[in-house]
Amino acid sequence: MARIADGKATTYPVTLLGEPCEVTVFQSSKTVFIAQGTYKGKSIEGTARTRMGALGRWRHLAERSED
Repeated sequence: MARIADGKATTYPVTLLGEPCEVTVFQSSKTVFIAQGTYKGKSIEGTARTRMGALGRWRHLAERSED
């Protein structure tokens, strides 16, 4: 997993398909945010240009990991 670059990580509680998770979002560069978390034992990372975008991308990838 990537390292927290700006020191301003925010942890969000997320419930995905009934399972509670914690996802940490941080800014790795001026225009890149990374969301990291574990869902059902799998480490998942999503990136986007905004914090909420990265969180949404993480959620999407976690849902797809069910397949």
